[in-house]
Amino acid sequence: MIKINYPASFLLLFAMQLMLNAFAQTSYHVTTGQGLATNQLTILIKDRQNNMWFGSYNGLHKHEGTSIRVYNKSGKDSTSLSSKEMHAVFEDRLGFIWAGTTGGLDKLDPKTGIILHYKLKPANKTKLMTG
Repeated sequence: MIKINYPASFLLLFAMQLMLNAFAQTSYHVTTGQGLATNQLTILIKDRQNNMWFGSYNGLHKHEGTSIRVYNKSGKDSTSLSSKEMHAVFEDRLGFIWAGTTGGLDKLDPKTGIILHYKLKPANKTKLMTG
């Protein structure tokens, strides 16, 4: 079991996101006609493979140049995201994509598509996250 301090982890991801966004300014025009589930985005990052990741209140979208793959919550499916609402997205130094969602923190392996969940456990305030 992995134990993570949720508020501190979220703040760290948010701070890192702000720093990364300050260095990369590129203009893109991608719409629902090209595969986005919504035009209302909450976060945007570019990974080391030059893929664009768009977070929204309707899932996580990976723009691979010619196509868009949508990751979303799918019922009780443990291989889907913990929530469709994205609040933070970050790529770590190993290339994993971390998504801060309403349902917790998700770690996505872009090579395999495997998603690990770290869900918020508010009943015990000393151990907020479990893996």
